[in-house]
Amino acid sequence: MRLGESYPYQLQGTVEQHTNWHSLSFYGELAGLALTFDKGDHLFVEGCMEQRQFTPADGSKRIIWELIVHACHLISDPRPRTASMPPKKETAGNGPVSDDWPVG
Repeated sequence: MRLGESYPYQLQGTVEQHTNWHSLSFYGELAGLALTFDKGDHLFVEGCMEQRQFTPADGSKRIIWELIVHACHLISDPRPRTASMPPKKETAGNGPVSDDWPVG
């Protein structure tokens, strides 16, 4: 999964926008959660940066950086519900809970 981080800046009086792209790696239960995210979702992620080296078939040495995700949360408004998404459930103490949310 890739995460884009955009910010505006001024260049000779013109407002430009730059986007940094980060590779995210999800493991364990978080890998299943990551499959529920759609392009354009706003996420909060926590983790650590790791560097990996590998040599593809062409023989050139490559180095990549990736964020190993330890925790993540969907921070935007919920997506519109479709027929394939389960309805929200109410619990006694903490309001609406959805089956697709890992905490509840």
